[in-house]
Amino acid sequence: MTTPANNILSTSVPKLKLLGTNWAVFSLRFMTKVEMKGLWGHFDRMCKCPKLPATPSTTSTTTSTTPSATSSLLATEMIDTWEQDKKVTRSLLYQKISDLTLMMIVRCPSVKVMWDTVVQEYMYKGAFSQAHLCHSFMSS
Repeated sequence: MTTPANNILSTSVPKLKLLGTNWAVFSLRFMTKVEMKGLWGHFDRMCKCPKLPATPSTTSTTTSTTPSATSSLLATEMIDTWEQDKKVTRSLLYQKISDLTLMMIVRCPSVKVMWDTVVQEYMYKGAFSQAHLCHSFMSS
């Protein structure tokens, strides 16, 4: 389960500039800090939501001490933890992007799709900004 310290990114992770001029530094620091918090699996979808165990097909009565009930309770707790971690990962991303970018990704179905959208948008913007800076430097 996440701790309050996991809910905040340090100031060493810069806010992503709208024009993407700091994309390379932002993405490196953002990924490193989120990995350090143990939450990157939501961004690359390596951390999948746990599933509830299949219920037995027989109609025998079970008590709360049976292995089936215990594994079901454990799975429910794991799902709750996964859902909370998913909320934290969204919050970490939201903290470091502009309002305009936030509005672009807020309806994405998963944190991975949000991240992929940001990567696609800012890889292009970052490359364009670098080319523009290089051109400006060379023409001076």
